[in-house]
This record gives sequence, structure tokens and C-alpha cells, in this order.
Amino acid sequence: MTSLLVGAPLTWLASGCSSILGADFGGYTLAGTGGAGGAPGVGGAGSDVASSSSNGSVGGSGAAGSATSSGPGSATSSGPGSSAVTGTGSGSSTGASSSSSGSTGGGLLLFGGVIPDSTTYLNDTWKWNGSSWTEVATTGPGVRADAAAAALGGKAIVFGGDYSTNGYDAYRTDTWEWSGTSWSQVATTGPSQRITASAAAVGSAIIMFGGDNGTGTSFAETWSWSGSAWTQLGGAQPGKREEAGFATFGTKAILFGGLDSGPGCVGDTWQWDGASWTQVATTGPGARAGVAMAELNGTLYLYGGGTCANVALADTWAWNGTSWTQIMVTGPGGGGGLMGALDGKIYLYGGATGTETWSWDGTVWTKLNVTGPPVRFSPVMVSL
Repeated sequence: MTSLLVGAPLTWLASGCSSILGADFGGYTLAGTGGAGGAPGVGGAGSDVASSSSNGSVGGSGAAGSATSSGPGSATSSGPGSSAVTGTGSGSSTGASSSSSGSTGGGLLLFGGVIPDSTTYLNDTWKWNGSSWTEVATTGPGVRADAAAAALGGKAIVFGGDYSTNGYDAYRTDTWEWSGTSWSQVATTGPSQRITASAAAVGSAIIMFGGDNGTGTSFAETWSWSGSAWTQLGGAQPGKREEAGFATFGTKAILFGGLDSGPGCVGDTWQWDGASWTQVATTGPGARAGVAMAELNGTLYLYGGGTCANVALADTWAWNGTSWTQIMVTGPGGGGGLMGALDGKIYLYGGATGTETWSWDGTVWTKLNVTGPPVRFSPVMVSL
């Protein structure tokens, strides 16, 4: 980003959190690198329970689709199959839907989340400088997971999210800003309570779309953060959803997929041009939620996510402005993570163990031998 690392932000039906975005893919079948279905899935409504001690269920069935692949050959596979699942796995963790645009040296900032299989929410802040992780703050916006986040003018903005108080779910509606050295609260009014919304920077504003009110009802709302206040924007909107991938792409932003509380996982692509939404594709990576997205050298890359058929995905895709192409490479695994661009590379935090750091140079994924933040579900990460 300068946008949420999402997508978005992951809790993929895990025992800790029941939303798909920012998922823990422990206990899931890992998909290979063949083509994914292109049509949006349709299925029963999913429940989204923010408490990290609850299990969530999602029902969904997906129509078959096809996808072209670059590299050695092409593949065709079906979209999400029919399934009603309850996540109970533990293992890899990442954060809310991941997205980002290229940074030229500000670093990647990671905040919050929840410890797997617990009700212990986190309030720590970490920074990646291209070679190592450093904890830069232990206080800030208050413990939370499933927030929305993006960066604007070198400053990170975090909105909303959930936490636990006395064993019960609670939701936040505040807005916080990272100045580069510390957090400060910059607004208490704006959008209603929501979790797993998606955010990206476009021009002089941060755009936030969708999310869930904490009881399984998704939003189809667009909000704009000017740097000092939130404004709801009208006009035609993408369908309601949470846990979508959303990332800056040049002077625009691309929204992909997500989980709709009606049909289940979706696989459509929308573009925000600074004034309005336009649907730009219905085929590509296939119906899923909790993807990681970031722009590098004029190409938008998407990694992983998970389907409503309980499959953690490990495929890599490229968006050129008009269509998606699958890149046939072996990825980090684990369904994804949080992704952001820095100094000519994309970095992913998450992977199979949930604490791995990987780099992407536009051709290959490389696992880095570094120690990162402790494992967690549903943090946010932005590219400053």
C-alpha cells in the first residue's frame, strides 16, 4: 500500500477467529499451483465471530472456472466446491486482507493481532527495514485484531477491529495514526463498528471498503479518510463483502474477492479510480478471501488466500491492469500472509508457520533467515 496489508486484513476459519481474512490455515488442505476457478462462489451465509475463543463456520459452493498460467504449461481447475466447515486448526497466521503499493524506504509496519487459540489480543508494533524486524512500540491504539489499515503520506492509519473483554467480543470505532515514532488517536467518529474491512491509499485519501459488523453482516460501503475525518461515499458499490484484497495500483486501487455473508466467497475484480467503482474482471484467481496483494514495478501481485471449501491456497497471480495471469512458482505456503513492497521487492510475513518472512522479486519467492514478530492471527501491516 500505502495501503492495508490486507489484503486485507488473517483468521481463516481458525479456532482463534472465525473470519476468513488474515487466516490461520492450520488443518487446511493446501492447494497446488494449478489454475484456480474464475467464477464467484455461491453458498450459504457465513458466521463471523470475532472472539478468538470461538469457532466460525462458512458454507459455500463455487462454480467451476478456468485460468491461464504463465511458465511451464497451464492449468484449469474448479472453483470452490460445496462445503460447510468449521475451522479448528492452529498453525500459520497472518493478518487482515493484505495489500500494498511500492515503498521507497519507509519500511513495513505491522501492528496488533491475537495470539492463536487464546483471547489475548496484542498492542505491539513491529517494523521491517528490508533485512530485519524490530519491535518499535509496545503501546498504541489498544489491543485489537481484524482492523483496517493503510498508509498515507508516510503515516499509517488504523481503524476499528475487535478485542475481548471479560470473555466477550468487543468492537472499536476509533482511528489511530503512526507518525513514524509513536501512535496518536486522530478520530473517534466515522464508520460504524466493523472488522475485516479493506483499505488502500488512492491520491490524497485512504479508501476503506466493506467489512463485517461483528455479527456476520457484511457491508457494501465506501469510506474516505482525508487525513483528518471520514466521509462516506455514494454511488454504485461492489457487492457487500469482508476480507477482500485491496491494494493501490498506480493512481487507482484494485479490490479482489472476499467473503460475502450471502453467497460466500467471491472472485470478482473491481477498480476504484478516485471517484467511482468499475468492475474490471470476473475471471482470474477464483473465488477466495484473505489474499495478500502488493504492487511492484507496475504489476499488482496476489498471493494465496483461502476458499469457502476449506482450502488454503498457495498460488501467485499478476494483474496487468486488464487481466490476471497465474505465475507458476512455488510460494510460501500456509495460505498466505501480509504483503508489502519495499525497495524493489515485495515482502510477505506469515507463510507455513505464520512467522516466516519471504521476498518476491517478480520471478521467484525466497525464504529469508530472519526472526520476525511472534505468531498471531489478524494483525495489519502497511507499507510506509
